[in-house]
Amino acid sequence: WGNLVAAVAAVACCDIATGLVLQLLPLLLERQGTPAWLIGLNAAVGPIGILLAGPLLPRIIGHFGSKTMAFVAVGMLILALIAFKLFPSIWAWFLIRFVFGIMVGMLFTISEAWVLTFAGEKSRGPIMGFYTSILAITFAVGPLVLPFTGIDGWLPWMIGIVCVLLSALPLLIVNVSQID
Repeated sequence: WGNLVAAVAAVACCDIATGLVLQLLPLLLERQGTPAWLIGLNAAVGPIGILLAGPLLPRIIGHFGSKTMAFVAVGMLILALIAFKLFPSIWAWFLIRFVFGIMVGMLFTISEAWVLTFAGEKSRGPIMGFYTSILAITFAVGPLVLPFTGIDGWLPWMIGIVCVLLSALPLLIVNVSQID
């Protein structure tokens, strides 16, 4: 059960940051006077990164190991969150969002594989239901941060960074030697 809880907790913490970013970036872009069509195009870049990297992820994760790549994804997500704040330009955000999407996709791919593996055959359905419920809840928590922090300054970004950092803690206890 420890592996299962850790896998769910890791992606749940990261999911809060993802929900936060998906609300924070359009608000910042709108305030900068960015046209709505360009905000929408920018928002699409993250999912495009997921789609383009998706077919490559199993091979990359298989080569380097799921736990290692989960830590790489966490590290890259933290760097992306810092870069969003340091480079407040929609043009920079296209690239950062693309990388952010790939890393989120990688972390979700790994966590879902872990959950499916750790759940066992008999309890897989209820555990996947629990997993997806946790993801829905944590994804909704991200935007709830903004009414308390606002969109200015480092505070919303730091909350996202802390959430992603917290996602690394459960990864430390995951034992994946039997899967990799």
